[in-house]
Amino acid sequence: RFKIELRTDKERYQEGDYFKVHVKSDTDCYLILIAIDPTGTPTVLHPWRTNQPQKVSGGKEYVFEGPSSEMKWVIKPPTGRECLIAIATLQEVSPNLEQLMQMLGQLNQAKVESAPPLSGIKVVTPVRELQRLSLDKWNIAVCHFLSTGKDEFERKQE
Repeated sequence: RFKIELRTDKERYQEGDYFKVHVKSDTDCYLILIAIDPTGTPTVLHPWRTNQPQKVSGGKEYVFEGPSSEMKWVIKPPTGRECLIAIATLQEVSPNLEQLMQMLGQLNQAKVESAPPLSGIKVVTPVRELQRLSLDKWNIAVCHFLSTGKDEFERKQE
């Protein structure tokens, strides 16, 4: 199996903060990066506005901070526990992103009350395209971070 690492630049963010996502695989692979907000709503962060995974080079750390140099990701309400998922495959697949997003939202809603898993924990997804690949041809990494609203942050400072 190949490894994929996923982390953010901080564990906690305040509303209005910009955030960065760090991804590193030990081999060349295709990557889909998804965020799930505290309400369970998933959003594809990478690739931006396309249904095709993008290839990344093995051994290189990629830092994603927005869809373009002019557009950065910022923490907005609703705040709370946020989940990031990196899906990496050794061969190009064309998953049904709408089906994938629905499934990920359902998974997150079921887990929202539990403690966050450590970064890099692998989860199995029922997406048919991934199921057709042998287990050594794909991997998933998950990480969590917390976000707080401005009012909540200011109360904690008092």
